[in-house]
Amino acid sequence: MPSFTRRAPVAQAKPAPLGSIASLSATQPALHLLPTGIPSLDDLLAGGIPLGGIFGILAPDRHTAWSRLVSRYWIAQGLATGQKSLVVGEGYEIRDVVGGCMWVDERSSSTADGSESEGEGAGLGEGGEGKGGTKIAWRYERMKKFQTTVKGSGRELNLMTPIPGDLLSHLEETGVQAYIPLEASSQTGSSSKASPGWTALSSALRDIAQALERHDDKAALRLTIHDLGSVDWASPSAPEIQRFIHALRGLITGRPVAVLITLPSELCRSPPQGAGDIASWTETLGWSTDALIELRGFGDDPTLPPLFHPLHGLLSLPSLPRTHHLLPPSYRHSSLLGLAGSGGFGGAGENNLGFRLKRKRFVVETVHLGIEGGTGERRTEPKPELGSLVGAAKSDRGEVEGVEKPGVKGVDEQESVGQSVQVDVGADMPKGPQEEKKRKPRARVRFGGEEELGAPEVSVEQGKDHHGHGHGHAHPPARPVVRHDRPDLYEF
Repeated sequence: MPSFTRRAPVAQAKPAPLGSIASLSATQPALHLLPTGIPSLDDLLAGGIPLGGIFGILAPDRHTAWSRLVSRYWIAQGLATGQKSLVVGEGYEIRDVVGGCMWVDERSSSTADGSESEGEGAGLGEGGEGKGGTKIAWRYERMKKFQTTVKGSGRELNLMTPIPGDLLSHLEETGVQAYIPLEASSQTGSSSKASPGWTALSSALRDIAQALERHDDKAALRLTIHDLGSVDWASPSAPEIQRFIHALRGLITGRPVAVLITLPSELCRSPPQGAGDIASWTETLGWSTDALIELRGFGDDPTLPPLFHPLHGLLSLPSLPRTHHLLPPSYRHSSLLGLAGSGGFGGAGENNLGFRLKRKRFVVETVHLGIEGGTGERRTEPKPELGSLVGAAKSDRGEVEGVEKPGVKGVDEQESVGQSVQVDVGADMPKGPQEEKKRKPRARVRFGGEEELGAPEVSVEQGKDHHGHGHGHAHPPARPVVRHDRPDLYEF
């Protein structure tokens, strides 16, 4: 046996906890993930949140509750797969969050709820045949359909199907769904020297530690911290919130537990005491957590929805999970980020991301221009040039540049030599919705040899003075005119 061969037996890996999935990247030891319940968000996180990791959500929009929606997906996904759930927060709010969770609709399939992205290939069946029986060109039949998001595999949570009340009551009785209200946690073991904020945080940590001691390590546990740092938590300072997150990480290390933390909108817009500006506060949260996303809705600015239609907000990723990795696995495995096919990890080719709430699901999509190039109104005519503004103004008054109306004598007529030029004014024009009452005349220039249509005639003959004054000034030299009935002759 060679000397460099390992003689010690390889330790067997622990079995995966119930409801967890294996990581897309091969690591040693093996890494297990907990999906969030949103397939497009799991794509950005390379499968989900790793066990022992902390996932933070920022939602600065005051008029919406996007962080609460994501936390409901997180809780419902765990309950639907047989995992335990523990929610920490104010008493009636955490029960309202769990009571409003969505559930799996057994009757709906993965493609029956309109999950296909709206794009160039929407509504086309196999072979490029659409719903109306039309077919696209054969050269486009094998092209990939244009998609802005990713679809999940298997059963998915449906927003139109709430969690049954009797099922939720049964889960609460059996201990699968548990709560830690702040009113009960803040009454035990409070210190007179500690601030009210840290008293509430330390009491919640004590209750979480007791709940983890009673938890069976064979099943995964989803821990949800609702509105950390809000008034219900006695408004702790920024150092106290960071201390709480680091203490919580020490409690879940080595356990099959993943944590989701939501912050109130007030702390997402203005940082707490001792945090500095909002940029440094967001950066601090990104380093304190394993993954941090920001859902910036359009509720505060009504001018943004028309610009980013049909999105409801923009999504940014201050930090991505990188447990057991130097770089986030999302750079290699995520389709929405756009970095998998760019050939490098320097950020080249990264997509802009947004989110929207459909009728049955919440999806994350790539931000792109619409069919009309990002404009809300389709233009069928070219833009008017600056030099044609005068001519357009004259045409609106029924005047044609260079042609005089019949019966109206011009003031600045110039001499021209040649045969008489007949002008027909008043030809028929297409009637539009605003041209029924006022019809714009159109000028028709006729040359010699054509039939007379009885139109008014304006003749300009050589040698006649139409100025009405003496020739005390010099005229420009006459230009040669080509006769259209005799192309071989010129007139001056």
